[in-house]
Amino acid sequence: MPTTERLLLMMLAIAGAIAFAIITPVGEAPDEPAHIGYVQYLAREWRLPSAPESYDRVNYEAHQPPLGYFAQAAVLRVMAQDGIHLDFRPNPSFDFNRSGSRAFIHPAGGREARRAVIAMRIVQIGWLLLAMWASMEVACAIAPASQRFAAAYLLAPQLLFVTGAVSNDIALIACASLTLLLLIRFVNDPSNTRGAAAGLALTAALFAKGAALFLGLPIAVAAIMVARRKSWAPALALIATSCAALGVWIGVNVIRFGTIMPPVPTAGSTGTFADLALRPRWIGSLFVSFWGKFGWFNTPMPAVTYIWFALLTVVALLGLRRMRTPAGAVIVSAIAGNLIFIALFLVMVDWQPQGRYLLPSISAIAALGASGLPRR
Repeated sequence: MPTTERLLLMMLAIAGAIAFAIITPVGEAPDEPAHIGYVQYLAREWRLPSAPESYDRVNYEAHQPPLGYFAQAAVLRVMAQDGIHLDFRPNPSFDFNRSGSRAFIHPAGGREARRAVIAMRIVQIGWLLLAMWASMEVACAIAPASQRFAAAYLLAPQLLFVTGAVSNDIALIACASLTLLLLIRFVNDPSNTRGAAAGLALTAALFAKGAALFLGLPIAVAAIMVARRKSWAPALALIATSCAALGVWIGVNVIRFGTIMPPVPTAGSTGTFADLALRPRWIGSLFVSFWGKFGWFNTPMPAVTYIWFALLTVVALLGLRRMRTPAGAVIVSAIAGNLIFIALFLVMVDWQPQGRYLLPSISAIAALGASGLPRR
């Protein structure tokens, strides 16, 4: 894609993310009060929070790794050294099934607090730009003749909404996109350096959010693909660096919490593996909230827009026909790994089929969509 077109894509994405950052009321994004609480603690104490003895609406994200919060904490420290006061009072009339229903009674804080939150949201655009660049490079490597069409996926409203809210999601999306790009370059031209670079990118992804564990599948596929070509040293470099990354991540968890896995708070509404087949509505919920469902996933876009999103989904599925190369195997395994992780989350943590959990593989989905078009 020419530089001018890439710049236009970046500008559109930045404009959309800034718009969401400004117009979204404070706290009216998934888990934002708890993410703000994490940033507040990090900015004030400059150390990572420990597992709370009891959970409330502003501390249940304390188990998260820190990478996605550092920039937001720095902004908060500059704008309000003593922190900001936000009173998140639950709205008794909140309804997940009513469009536009707010989770909290507003205002949640004064003008200073709102300005600080908007600044914390906007600073995440740096992660968005990294995700955009890496995703376009992936599309260029997978479908060079039709790579422009990847932009239709990279401008998904939900991706821009996630960027314009305080969380660590966009940091994970950016690091996962970079990891997949490096894996594709690795399988196309194996070397020890490329293998180690992909492992280092995995390290960053894990320290952005533990959901990066889904990248284990494309890393294993990439190592197998390279090893089958007798490139043992590059494959070993990838596996060794990735295992080291996992080891460091586990070590930090043990130091922070005394457990291998972070203590993720679970809900009482978990499902079973049988529910995945017997309650297929979760697939529709995943589809809608992947493309655009705002607030606390209770404010969908106009129904007609999902016709366009359905067409994009069909085109991406058609792209599966052309994923018969080693790079294509990495793409498919990334999406498969992400879906497996979501299924495990629904069964083991909380039955919330949120499409944002699929956004870490947006670069793979965009490349798949570009591949679904005719080659000419």
